[in-house]
Amino acid sequence: MKLLASVFLSLLAFAAQAKTVLISWTAPTTNTDGTAIVGPITYTVYQYTNAVSTQLATGVVGLTFTTLNLPPGKYSFQVSAWVNGMQSVAATSPIITIAAPPPNPPTAVTAI
Repeated sequence: MKLLASVFLSLLAFAAQAKTVLISWTAPTTNTDGTAIVGPITYTVYQYTNAVSTQLATGVVGLTFTTLNLPPGKYSFQVSAWVNGMQSVAATSPIITIAAPPPNPPTAVTAI
């Protein structure tokens, strides 16, 4: 069995809308020894913020994952590939920022 120590993923994360992040990546096609991947690939997705890593999903079959209802803050995401029980090193997204919403405008404005 070949160790998928560093299957390469191209990972992109962006704020699709306030509090929602769409994470997408490119599937690896080879193992670390250069041989072709044989068998289905699944993925594990992690969220990294405030020096804490949290697993968001495992067994993901597609090339995207959406996370919802994130509070304002800075986030990074990681994705690792699984093939035949072997896990790759995780690929990491750039850091993204979800900004706090702006305040409502003042009310009852008058002019004399």
